[in-house]
Amino acid sequence: MEYKIAAASSIEKLSKLVNELIAEGWEPSGGICYSLGTWNAKLLQPMIRRKQ
Repeated sequence: MEYKIAAASSIEKLSKLVNELIAEGWEPSGGICYSLGTWNAKLLQPMIRRKQ
C-alpha cells in the first residue's frame, strides 16, 4: 500500500487534485484536515493506493 497527502490552498483546488488522484487509482482515506503554516494555510486529504 502507498500513502500520500494531497495538499492545496483552496477547497476547489483540493477537489480537483483529489479527483485527479482517484483517476490514477488513489483512494481518499479519512477526512480533510486544515493546516495553518507560517506563511500559508493548506487543506489536506490523506490518500492511499493499494498495490495489485
